[in-house]
Amino acid sequence: MIGVTMVKRGYRVVIEHNVVRAIEIVEGLEGVETADTPLDASTLLSTNYQAHGRLDGHYDFDDLGTAKEFAYLCLDFVRRLIDQTIVRFQDDDYAGEPRQDNDGDRKWPR
Repeated sequence: MIGVTMVKRGYRVVIEHNVVRAIEIVEGLEGVETADTPLDASTLLSTNYQAHGRLDGHYDFDDLGTAKEFAYLCLDFVRRLIDQTIVRFQDDDYAGEPRQDNDGDRKWPR
């Protein structure tokens, strides 16, 4: 559950350009909303990705273990996106030219 932390010191996972850039020690987290579990943070992550098309942001945790686990989840998420893109490019149906749909629009293959 996402809650308000009662600790003064916590850990922030910093994501820029869909890549985990750092896990930082943060002072003064008392009263700041933090994710209690990686699942809670993953929900925030998913919401952020759906709304903005990227994972970028700061995600705060009370303890280092949870912050690290979340960072690994983020990296795994990006790895899976890359793997899906590679499969699409390797697909026999992929062509470097856009195709024309029935409505007359030219669209690049997915």
